[in-house]
Order: sequence, then structure tokens, then C-alpha cells
Amino acid sequence: MPKAEELGLDLKKLRARARKMMANTIWYQENKEDLRERFLGKYIAILGKEVVGSDEDLDNLKEKLREKGLDLDSILFEFMNPKDMLMIF
Repeated sequence: MPKAEELGLDLKKLRARARKMMANTIWYQENKEDLRERFLGKYIAILGKEVVGSDEDLDNLKEKLREKGLDLDSILFEFMNPKDMLMIF
């Protein structure tokens, strides 16, 4: 298996991004119920442990964030579905 450097990847940056994404994921889990109440039926974008955008359409939300100059690869996206809604992928 090739090393990250051989693929042109910067391990230091990847680890930093992973730490930020994990922090956002933990924050989301800790605040999920409040977020569900506030953003029910919408996609939310979380960056830096805060919601930086929401929309009923994921593509629209991503476009809004791009227009703000935000890096989509650093953002956690979640859909705020009702508790009893089953999501199958």
C-alpha cells in the first residue's frame, strides 16, 4: 500500500482536519436534540462547533457555503430528521 506522502497527501493536515471533524461530531452529538428542535427537516452545516448554515436542500446549502468562501471538506453536514423517522441508505 502506498504511503500518504506518495499520494501527495499531507499527514499533518489530514490529522488536523480529522481532529476538527471529530470535535464537530462530538459537539453535534452533545447538542443533537436542541439542533433537531431548531432545524427540523433541514440539513445543517457545522464548523468550529457551531452551525454555519442550514437549508432544506443540501445542494443549496453547499452553494451558500461556497459563496461564503468556506471549505466544504472541513464542514460536518447532518440532516435533522424527526426522532421516529427511519433513514435507509
